[in-house]
Formats: sequence, C-alpha cells, structure tokens
Amino acid sequence: MLRKFLMNYFEKMPQYTRFFASEMVLAQNPSTDNKVLLNSYRDLGIIHLLSISGLHVSLYVLGITWLGTVIKRTEEEVTILCVTFLVIEILLSNFQAGFVRASLSYFWGVFFKRKKIMVSSGDKLGIVVLTHLLFNPLLFLSSGAILSYLLVFGLEISKDFKKIRQNFALNLLITPILLHNFYRINFLTVIYNFLIVPIFNFILLPLTFIVIFLFWCLPAIVMLSEPIFKGLADLTNFIADKQLGLVTFGQINWLQTIFLLVVTVFLIILPKHKIQKLKLRSIIVGAYVSIFCLIHFPLKGQISFIDVGQGDSILITTPLHRKTYLIDTGGKLNFGKKKSEPQLNRITIPFLYAQGIDHLDGVFFKSSGCRSYW
Repeated sequence: MLRKFLMNYFEKMPQYTRFFASEMVLAQNPSTDNKVLLNSYRDLGIIHLLSISGLHVSLYVLGITWLGTVIKRTEEEVTILCVTFLVIEILLSNFQAGFVRASLSYFWGVFFKRKKIMVSSGDKLGIVVLTHLLFNPLLFLSSGAILSYLLVFGLEISKDFKKIRQNFALNLLITPILLHNFYRINFLTVIYNFLIVPIFNFILLPLTFIVIFLFWCLPAIVMLSEPIFKGLADLTNFIADKQLGLVTFGQINWLQTIFLLVVTVFLIILPKHKIQKLKLRSIIVGAYVSIFCLIHFPLKGQISFIDVGQGDSILITTPLHRKTYLIDTGGKLNFGKKKSEPQLNRITIPFLYAQGIDHLDGVFFKSSGCRSYW
C-alpha cells in the first residue's frame, strides 16, 4: 500500500524530479520517457549511482543518527529507528539486491556489536551472502545482485590499495559481468565517476530527498528542483552522446566470464610479485584481445533470424572483415492504450550489441511503411 501510494505521489512530479525520486526510493522507473537518460548512465558506467545500495544505507543511518542526537535519544532508540527505517525501505525498494545487502550488513553489524563478537569484514560479508541466499535462493540469477556483491568483494580484497588504483581494480573486476550482460564497456568510467559522483552525492541526492519530503506541502518546490535535475540530466546525456571511451565489445559467454573473473581476482590478491603479476596481466590482455577478435572478425558468416514478435528481422554478416546487413527491424506492438517500447530498442539493438555490432553496412525494408531506423 505504501509503495503504491508513493508511486502515485511521484507521478504528480515533473519528469526529471519524478525520475530521480522513483529511482532513489522505489528502485524503479517504469516510464519510457527517461530511457535515454538511463542509457546515458549505463554508457558512462555510472548506472550504479541510480541503484540504492550501501551509499543510501550509510546516508540513512547517518541522518537518523544525527536526528537522534539532536533530539537526545539513546543509542538503542536510534538503532531501533534505523533498523525499522531500513526494513521499510527494503519493502519500498521491492527487495532491491544492493539495498538488501547493505541493510543486512548493518543488521549483522549491530548484532555483533551488541553481543561483543569480533568478526572480520570478510567474514561478515560471507554471513550476509548466506543470509541473503536464505531469503532469496535465486539471488545470483540477477546481474544486479552479482555486481553488488562483486563490488563489495572487490572493495574487501583491494582495501589496501590507493583510491585511484582501487577504482581501476574494481572496474576491471566487474568488466566480465558487464560484457556478459550489457555487451558494452566504457574505458573512461573511472574518470566519469570522479566527475559525476560528487555532483550526484552533494547535489542530486540531497535535493531529491528534500523535494520528496516537501512536495506534499510545498508543490512549488519543483519549480526549483526540476531545472536543476533537467540541467544535470542534459549534461549527462550530452557527455554520453559523445561516446568517448565507449566500446561495443560484444557478449562473452559464461566460461569466458568466469575465467576472466578468476584471473582478475588473482591479479588483485597476489602479493607484490612482479613476474607473477606481469604474467597475469598478459593473460588478461591476451584473453580480452582474443575474445574481441573472435567476435569482431569471425571466421564464418552467419544468418540470424531475430525474434521481434511481430514481423521479421534478419541479420546477415560476412566472415573476417565483417560486413553487416539487416533486413527489416520488426514492428511496434501496441495493445490497448499502454505505450510500448519498439522492438527495435528492446530486442534488435541489444542483439546487435551482443554480436559486437555498433553500425550496419546496409538496412533493407520489405515495405515502405516501416519507420524504424538504425
């Protein structure tokens, strides 16, 4: 009921204010109006900012603790309030994996502190994983959950690294998962994070929650927030449109993913042995180059019939110096009054990206009425 109420509450807000409010509280954004902005965050490698997780748990706990200090509440009362708030937010976020993980980590931290049990951060992470799996055995079938836990694991094994080196290590660690699920990677992600994360943390996030709390009694506040949100969204879209550092690598299979993950972990955790690290770096570089060449310079051509639901879509590629041709792109299904995203965006383009294709040498339409373009 509360989640439904908030969904209706956010619907009254302007486009960009609604977008950030829905993402930050409900971990969802069903509107297709902001698809471009979501893709921009993904292309820049900063989509994690829109995923409520450890950062939000820390901010919530910090805010509640500060409030408890101001009104002179006991530590136990503040802890109970924090736990209650996090449980409610878990329900509101529809059990979003990253937020549940961070909340479980806080719950176990409180438990160990009260029982005066000394537990290392690595052991606590293991307990959190087991607890999460107990409630959701299918947890790691979700790419979001895999990325969330992999990042925390990466932070744990690289905690002695300097900040910049750690960022590079974390990006290298999650790259196989990104390529398996999203097919594209941005080599400038570290730079984009340094540029955009401070703006997000110190402007977007606080402003979002201020608007959420005040909108019901002061609707005019969106006159202030919407231009700021829109300006930052336009800036993000502008940077993403340049596609600097963005490479359409193609999809790697699970065996390749696991192999690259294992080698990367060994590269991070091995002691400072130059020869071993040099060998591992050579293996990683060689593996990525080999996989890239196999995807982009295939030994065989192929004809692929793409399941677009309505109509036909056929991809034809030639071997080696690959040429790509697409016959039709599929229609657009509209049942009832609900707007639906074209199959071109939902099916055809992701399929092309999975093949490592970011441009076509030719597009052929069987009817003049087709209005889809690549």
